[in-house]
Formats: sequence, C-alpha cells, structure tokens
Amino acid sequence: MKNYDSLKNILDLALKQASEGKGKERHANDKGFTEQPIFWIEEHFKSFQLGQAVKKIHESQSLPVERAGLELLGAINYLAAHYIHLEPKKTLFEKHKKLTTKEVKVMALRSDENVKKQLDEIVNPEFVDG
Repeated sequence: MKNYDSLKNILDLALKQASEGKGKERHANDKGFTEQPIFWIEEHFKSFQLGQAVKKIHESQSLPVERAGLELLGAINYLAAHYIHLEPKKTLFEKHKKLTTKEVKVMALRSDENVKKQLDEIVNPEFVDG
C-alpha cells in the first residue's frame, strides 16, 4: 500500500470534506451519504448542466441571502448552457419565428374560422354538421 499513499491522502481529504466540511455544511442535513443530493440529482437529471443547476438551487435554500444569490446566478448560467446546447434542435418557437407574413395570415384565418365554427356550435347547436 506504500505506493498508494498519495491516493489514500486524497481519499481521506475527500471523506473529510464530505463528512465534516462543505459537504456536511451544505448537503448532509444529518442524512447518510447515499441519501444526499449528490445521489438523487444523478438519478433524476441525465444532464450535467441541469444537475448542477438543481444542486445550486438546492444549496441556495440554506445559505445567507448574498451567498444564495451567487448560487442562483450559477444555476442560471448552467440552465443557459443547457439551453444553448439544445438550440441546434429545432423548437416549435424557432419554426414559428421563421414564418412568412402570408403564412401567419393563413394561420390566423384558419384560427378565426375554427373559432367561428366553435361559437356556432355553442350558440346554435341544431346547425352543427353531422
């Protein structure tokens, strides 16, 4: 084991940090290691960015206002990063953003016709087709 002293030292420091340091201060809440956010975040969020955002939001709830604000800004940055990651995938918003004026007018007319038909069905149910 002598050849692994440096690894043992790091593992001891990590254990101390989790059980006595920041890990205990921000995450433990008298819960066992496997009951802490580090596990449920991994289970429920399949994205590093979303997981980090959730972690920062969770941490912010137990911090003084100024530090909580900094954590929330960090969460916003992780969420923005995830949004940017999703951008290449066409969203409904992006499709509508690129519609021509003519396409928008056609959609509006169709919508108006549907609204009129629905109103007719409510006001004059005996005139409904079918």
